[in-house]
Amino acid sequence: METPPPLRSFGRIRSRTLKPRQASLMETLLPSLRLPAEGPVDPMRLAPGAREAWLEIGFGGGEHMAAQAAAHPDIVILGAEPFLNGVASALRHVEEMGLRNVRIHDGDARDLMARLPDAGLDRIFVLFPDPWQKARHHKRRLVSPAFAAEAARLLRPGG
Repeated sequence: METPPPLRSFGRIRSRTLKPRQASLMETLLPSLRLPAEGPVDPMRLAPGAREAWLEIGFGGGEHMAAQAAAHPDIVILGAEPFLNGVASALRHVEEMGLRNVRIHDGDARDLMARLPDAGLDRIFVLFPDPWQKARHHKRRLVSPAFAAEAARLLRPGG
């Protein structure tokens, strides 16, 4: 008997139709920034010469991720966001700011985290983690003992 997939910790995957420029960026820019869909991911190999690797989970429209990448060009920043409209917005920021140190996982962050190496990250950002306010939604919350254990596995000492 197969194990059921974990509950999603996020809501919808898309809302309104993408604007033409956003759709174009999804086709042209995203493939060069997208993290591999399978297999191990070594953040330091994604950007040779990077001093550190950071992960932002649920980057929304990408404003914070882009600002961090612009302020720290010597750091590779991985962003995980399943909401396609948010990914498209982040791509706009990346293009407008000419960022070269951002990589994107357009899916569930837990899938990406499972493929990252032990002690491979220096920071993890989770800015607005749990929109699930009702008690019956508690099982959907991202921040949990299991998440904390996985984050601890990923962070370098002192991260």
